[in-house]
Amino acid sequence: MNSQKHLRSIGKMFLLLLSGVFLTLANLSNLPNPLNSVPPFRLGQLLSTASAEVATGFPAVFDDLVTQGEDLFFNETFAGNGRTCGTCHPATENFTLTADFIATLAPDDPLFVAEFIPALMFGALENLDAQGRPQRFENPALMRAFGLITENQDGMGDMERRFNMRSIPHNIGLSASILTPADGLTPPDDRTGWSGDGAPIGTIDGIPATGRLENFLLGAIVQHYPLTLRRSFAGPNPDFRSPTQAELDALAAFLLDLGRQQDPVLLAGAADELILKDAGAEAGKVLFRDGVAGGTTSCAACHINAGANADVTGSTPANRNFDTGIEQFLQNRLNDPTVTVVGEPRPVDGGFGTNPAGDFTTLLAQPGFENENFGDLTFNTPSVIEAADTPPFFHNNAIATLEDSIRFYNSIEFQQASDMAIPFNEVQVAQVANFLRVINALDNIDNRILRQADRALLALAHQPTPNAVIDRILLIMISDVDDISTVLNDGGLHNSGGLPVNAIKRLDQANKRLQQAMNTSASVTARTHHVEVAEAELLAVRGLLRY
Repeated sequence: MNSQKHLRSIGKMFLLLLSGVFLTLANLSNLPNPLNSVPPFRLGQLLSTASAEVATGFPAVFDDLVTQGEDLFFNETFAGNGRTCGTCHPATENFTLTADFIATLAPDDPLFVAEFIPALMFGALENLDAQGRPQRFENPALMRAFGLITENQDGMGDMERRFNMRSIPHNIGLSASILTPADGLTPPDDRTGWSGDGAPIGTIDGIPATGRLENFLLGAIVQHYPLTLRRSFAGPNPDFRSPTQAELDALAAFLLDLGRQQDPVLLAGAADELILKDAGAEAGKVLFRDGVAGGTTSCAACHINAGANADVTGSTPANRNFDTGIEQFLQNRLNDPTVTVVGEPRPVDGGFGTNPAGDFTTLLAQPGFENENFGDLTFNTPSVIEAADTPPFFHNNAIATLEDSIRFYNSIEFQQASDMAIPFNEVQVAQVANFLRVINALDNIDNRILRQADRALLALAHQPTPNAVIDRILLIMISDVDDISTVLNDGGLHNSGGLPVNAIKRLDQANKRLQQAMNTSASVTARTHHVEVAEAELLAVRGLLRY
C-alpha cells in the first residue's frame, strides 16, 4: 500500500508535522478532546508505541497528549522503587506478563524489588510493621511461577495475611471495555481491573478519586511503586510522588488509545457481520454467539460481539461483573502444582467489594462473607478478542490453555456459581477456540500492526527521526506478527497451500520485510519500501481470514 495514501488519510495535522512544525500541548488545546472524540486516525494512534526496556524517544520528535501519556506509562517511576506501568505491561508482551517472560528478566529488574529492597522483602528486619509483623509486598514464588502480583484491594491493615494474588490484565481496547452499567454500584465510575473496582475511590494525597480510569494510576502508585511499606507521599523521605492532573489525563488518553475503539459485529444477518473463511472458525463464531443445544446460556450473553459488555436487563450493554466460580475453581485445587505453588498462601479473592478501594487502609466486609474475602465474589468481564495471545486466563491465572478456558464454562464450579452451563463437546470446543484465534489475529492486524505500520511510515518520512524510535516500532510489529503466526498455528489454521493462499507463509514474508526495514544502513526509500511490502502482506493475510 502506498505510503502517500496513508499520509493523505492522516490529514492536515500530520502535514504540519511533515513540514517540520512540531505540535505542542498548547497547539492541541483547540483539537477534539481525545477522551471524548475518536476519529479514524489520531496523532496518538499513529505515533504511540514503546518498549518497557528503552525510553520511547517520541517526545523529542512529536508532541501530543497520547504520546505524553505513553512516555509516562513506560518511563515514569514517580520517585518510587523504580517500577513503571510498563514494568508489568510491556508492549511486546501484549501489555501483560507471563512466567516465561518473567524468566527472561535480569535479577535487578524492578519487577523483582521484593527480592532486593529490604523494606519490601517479606520478613526482613526493615520490612516489619510497628507490631513486628512481616508485611507482604509481593510473593516472588508465585510471581515467577505463575505471573501473579500481590494486590491489597481489601485494605492494608494486615499485609501479612490479607491480600489477593492476581494476574496482570492487559490494557488493550479499554475504550470499548470499561463502561459502568446502570446497576447502582457506583462509584467506581469506570469498571477497571479484574474485579471492576481497580481504580481508587476517595481522596489520595489531596486528589479526589471516583474510580475512573484516570484515577487508576493513583492506586497503582500506592500499591506497586513504594520504596517502603509506609506508602507515604509526605515527610522528609516520601515513598513516591503524586502524579499531576496533566499526567493523569495524559495516561488516560494513552490507555484509551490502545487497541480497538469498537468491537467487531457478530450479529447474524447484520450488514457488517464478521464472516470468517475457515469453516470451523465460522462455526465457532455461531456457537459462541448462539450457544449450544442443552446449554442454558451462551458466551455472547456476557461477551456481546466477543467484547467485555453484556446486556442482561435490556438496557444499554455495559461492562458487568459475574460470579463464575473461577475463584472456587482455584480454591479446590490448592494442592495442584499446575495451578499454584503448593504451600504458598492463596487467600480467597472476594472480587468486587462493597467499599472497593476506600482510603487504602480500611474496608468493610460484605455481610455473609468471611473476613478474608471481602467482596461479593463477582469478577469483571474481560474482552475475549485478545484472549488467544494473552494466556493464562482469569484473574488468578488458574487455567493455562484457550480450550480449557472454554471447557470451564461446563465445570461444576461454574454451574454451582451461576446455575448455568455451556456444554460444548470437544469438536465444538475446538471450533470456538479457533474462532477466538482468528478474531485475535484480525484484531492484531487491524488495530495494532497496521497502525504501527502507519507510525513507521510517518516516522521514516519525518527525518531525522532517531533510528531507535523507528526500530522500536518495527520490533513491536515483528512481535505482533509472531503472535499471529503462533495463534494460527496453535489451531492448525491457514497454513496449507502455496504462498498466495497460505497466511503463515505470508506472515513470514512480512516479518522478513520488517527485519530488512531495521537495516539502518539502507536508504530511507528502501526501508519505507520494506514497510509498505510488509503492510501489503498483512492486508493479504486479512483477506485470507475473513470475507
